[in-house]
Amino acid sequence: MPSDRNTFKRLSQHEADVIALKHELLYKGQANGVRADFSFCDLTGLNLCGRFLTDALFTGARLCHVDLSGANLDRANLFAADMRLANLERASMRRADLRGVILRGANLDGADLFEADMREGRIAERGNSGELSFFHKTDPGPSEIVAALLSNTNLEQARMSGVIATQADFTDANMRGCKLVRAKLRDTKMVGAILEGADLTGADMSGANLENAVLVRSVTSEALYDKAQLLHTLTDAVRGRPTTELPSPFDELVADHWRWIETGGKEGEQLDLSSYDMRRMGSLAHLDLPGCRAEETIFYGLNMVGAKLQGAQLRGADLRTAVLHKADLRGANLRDAALDQADLRDSNLSPLIGSANQLIPAQLGGARMHYADLRGADLRHAVLIQADLTHANLIGAELTGADLTAANLRGTRHVHGAFDDSLIEDVQGIALVPRVLTAGEQ
Repeated sequence: MPSDRNTFKRLSQHEADVIALKHELLYKGQANGVRADFSFCDLTGLNLCGRFLTDALFTGARLCHVDLSGANLDRANLFAADMRLANLERASMRRADLRGVILRGANLDGADLFEADMREGRIAERGNSGELSFFHKTDPGPSEIVAALLSNTNLEQARMSGVIATQADFTDANMRGCKLVRAKLRDTKMVGAILEGADLTGADMSGANLENAVLVRSVTSEALYDKAQLLHTLTDAVRGRPTTELPSPFDELVADHWRWIETGGKEGEQLDLSSYDMRRMGSLAHLDLPGCRAEETIFYGLNMVGAKLQGAQLRGADLRTAVLHKADLRGANLRDAALDQADLRDSNLSPLIGSANQLIPAQLGGARMHYADLRGADLRHAVLIQADLTHANLIGAELTGADLTAANLRGTRHVHGAFDDSLIEDVQGIALVPRVLTAGEQ
């Protein structure tokens, strides 16, 4: 071990490529494979885009301006690494050791940091007389992600206690179960971030923008919110109309709704749940309410497996993290609905056949579906104009005839891996739909 850790071994692009290649050979079980060890090396400005570096060693390394976009860094040891202005877009860093790391101004958009460790970390060595000396950082200790871009990042169950993240952008990040005890989050942008079950004890969120963020079941004792923006923030408190204000018991309203359906509107009354907060209802699995109205209704996190909501009016509804596995949503109106991280596997969003065999397509224009799970979903002829499907999973989804005009499909996964943004455009009014392979072609 060098005696002076302020001296780093500078690697060339070729040297870094050789180390990465030998690491890949190791994990393929091929000859000449060696675990990558970049500890205390200077890789400033190098390109490791898309490299497989699971379990690689980067302790104390200089990784400023390095391109690691799309790289696999799962379980990598990045203890006290200097990653200022690094490009980590869409990188996988699950369970990585990021203690004491510097990520000032880094791009982590869409990165996966599930259970990553970003707590305090220092590097020290013992001198001849037994004393410990710290090095590599001017002020070693807490991880720093000041002014970093972490929009759409998966930080679920990440350990970030004490992290310094002032002015960072956590827009739409998944931060469920994240440990943020005494974290410095001043002036951060956390619009739409899901902080369900997060521990924010003593965190400083002064001046933070938490508009539409989720703080359900979060621990916020002693947290500071001075001048924070909390518009439409979802907490454990009822938002909108409580179900206790329903005009009749729910079962009676459902029965009345079915009389309205069976008599063609001559008897009974259409169920209208608009603007109610349905979370206190508990499970809504197998709910059978075709044609109901539930605009701007809160369904956040509810179990709605197998729900029958064909033709339902769900415009602007909050269905984030809701479980809609195998739900029947044929012809449903979900315009401007929030479906971030919703489970829509094998759901039916194909057209509803109306009178005179008229096709009524599902309406998803303007819907937000970040990280929505749409595997196996039937989206034939669905209208997805200007829908935001960032990082959604469309593997096995049926998209024949779907209108994706001006839709955001950045990072979306399907049978080819990801959509080409060049396919999503409007040419003389014709929506170009990316072709999805059938099962027989895969």
